[in-house]
Amino acid sequence: MNIFSAIELQQAQILLFFQSIRTPFLNGVFIPITITAEGILAVLISTVLYWCISKRYGIRLIYSLLLNMAMNVFVKDFFRIERPIGKYGIESIRERTATGYSFPSGHTQNASSLWSSLAICIRKKWIYAVAFVMTIAVALSRLYLGVHWPTDVIAGAIFGLIGSAISISIIDSSEKKHNFNILYIVIIVMVIGLALNKGTEYTRIFGASFGATMGYIVETKFIGFKTIEEKRKTKGYNPKSDIGNYIKRYIIGIVSLGAVYIGLKYISAPVVHSESEFIKNMVYFIRYMITVFWGTAVVPAIFVKMGI
Repeated sequence: MNIFSAIELQQAQILLFFQSIRTPFLNGVFIPITITAEGILAVLISTVLYWCISKRYGIRLIYSLLLNMAMNVFVKDFFRIERPIGKYGIESIRERTATGYSFPSGHTQNASSLWSSLAICIRKKWIYAVAFVMTIAVALSRLYLGVHWPTDVIAGAIFGLIGSAISISIIDSSEKKHNFNILYIVIIVMVIGLALNKGTEYTRIFGASFGATMGYIVETKFIGFKTIEEKRKTKGYNPKSDIGNYIKRYIIGIVSLGAVYIGLKYISAPVVHSESEFIKNMVYFIRYMITVFWGTAVVPAIFVKMGI
């Protein structure tokens, strides 16, 4: 037995321990925890931040999530480590959501990215505690469900922190220098990434990243909508008196964003079944680019037009 097989066997014992303590109650705890790292929560939090509370924090969170997703795709493709599913008597739960390679854990990296970004932005003790607890909880949920090795979740948490720090520093640098050159460089790097990874998942992430970058630039240069953070700088401003407008904002924003996403998905459905990978990936790129551009630029323009 070589050293890698020995390490894998030791990790399998940890997963078998979690498997041995499974109960319907614990299933009901860990499955919802793992679902918090599957995208819906990140969309809800990032849109509330960007549209209502602080677009400065919102764009940092969006960038962090996208950069971490791109990083995860490349690292998984580089190491190509198989999941523990079906090995050593391991019986996994929710296998359908555990696609692709195992290292690092995408769910754990998503959780680490989401919560560490919020912690870096807010810088309060309570959010540091929440970030730590939620990242650990998601990591444990992946082990409990038997879909990742322990090394996967450890790496996912670390990569999430690194990705958050890098992405936030990119936006910070852009704002301090009052130009978007560093964002253009990010896009160029991601274009180069297409030469290394032509997969559908990376194409979607690249489309979303391109849409976020262009949307952020257009909003900053031509729209300039204000959130609670900007309005607080106005003397005598009381956010409570404006709560109705923020409720309208969120309803209009999330409904229109969902409509655009679903509409584009419906329209492009016949094309994504094309035998041509290039055509299929182009459709995915356009769909995600438009959707995220809508959320970062068009929705704020609607707010300004409506005076809310």
